[in-house]
Amino acid sequence: SAASDVYKRQIQVLTNPSDPRHLTHSRTIAGFTYGPEWTFHDFGKIPYDKREWIDYIFVKGNIKVLRHGVLTETLNNLFPSDHCPVISTLILE
Repeated sequence: SAASDVYKRQIQVLTNPSDPRHLTHSRTIAGFTYGPEWTFHDFGKIPYDKREWIDYIFVKGNIKVLRHGVLTETLNNLFPSDHCPVISTLILE
């Protein structure tokens, strides 16, 4: 969709390493990662190969990322949201 394309371009600008204001997706620098490579699933309706990463924890500066994960738990095969929770363990240095 057009809105999705705009969103993706905004993320690319935010994470462009050549821009001194850039932010870093915490998963890319985490010492340990777990969970899938997607966060949006529309309550499980989107096929696995079509799911996208649209939820981030961005960091900048003296922050160490120990762990980064995407949680995919369900209750009675029902997702509590259309997005998976994203968590990171950070150390502010």
